Amino acid sequence: MKITGKHRASQDIHISGWECGSEFELKMVVEFTAHSGSPATLVDPEEFPSVEVDSVRFFEHLRGQTVKEVIMPDWMVERFTQNAVFEKWLLGEAGEAIQTAIEDKAEADREDAYLRHGLREEDIP
Repeated sequence: MKITGKHRASQDIHISGWECGSEFELKMVVEFTAHSGSPATLVDPEEFPSVEVDSVRFFEHLRGQTVKEVIMPDWMVERFTQNAVFEKWLLGEAGEAIQTAIEDKAEADREDAYLRHGLREEDIP
């Protein structure tokens, strides 16, 4: 499956003070470009799938609602983004987005075919 292109992924981040009991939740939103990679050729080595992080933003959440954007220090952003697990997560998110798009298109095409043949929505399996 080709995953090359722009994508967005998000996850909740929980920050708490061990001793003081303060805690809050942030939503991390990552904009990134995924590259599918390519097989080896006679002149070029194999390129493995990879990602380039375009932006990382954090938003404070309160009772499920976005309250405001929170500017995190660069060192903290790097703690999240500078490891292989993070890249693997982004590649997985890109793959899931592509798979969902393929399934949604197939379902829409199936519904269109039923409607063209005069069938009702409840006739669609």
